[in-house]
Amino acid sequence: MFIKGDCIVYGANGVCKVTDVCESPFGGGDMRIYYALKPLDDNGSVIYTPAEGGRIALRALTSREDIEKLLNRINDIPDIVVNNEKQRKESYKEAMAKASPEEYIRIIKTVASRRENAVETHRHLAITDTEYERQAKYCLYNELALVLDMPFGEIESYIKKKTDKKSGQ
Repeated sequence: MFIKGDCIVYGANGVCKVTDVCESPFGGGDMRIYYALKPLDDNGSVIYTPAEGGRIALRALTSREDIEKLLNRINDIPDIVVNNEKQRKESYKEAMAKASPEEYIRIIKTVASRRENAVETHRHLAITDTEYERQAKYCLYNELALVLDMPFGEIESYIKKKTDKKSGQ
């Protein structure tokens, strides 16, 4: 169970701060305990979710040690493979729903590969790809920025340095 003041990851909303642990704000005999969550970059909204978990993944932030391990093996993380292009959006949606840094990386790497292929074949990248890439980067970079105590804008270059170093460039 999380306590007031904890930062957690809540689905595609990314990093949120627990602003309260309270009774159901919805009434109607709902006796469950809820977390009131405030997305870190959104001053106005509050999200209420059952403390025992609901349909959306809710987890503690990844530790600094686990992030460093993940970044050290980033080149070994496979792209998302789909047999049918119509399944691509569903595959991205399933990956995002896991709210896992590794899944965010899989989406980002997949879209990077698809972008490279699109450039080579003189085609446009699908909106689905760019939208899920944006969401994955937002969630991953916010978590890494908080855990690594770095500005959000420096995360992409930090990851690139780690992967370049690992691949011997």
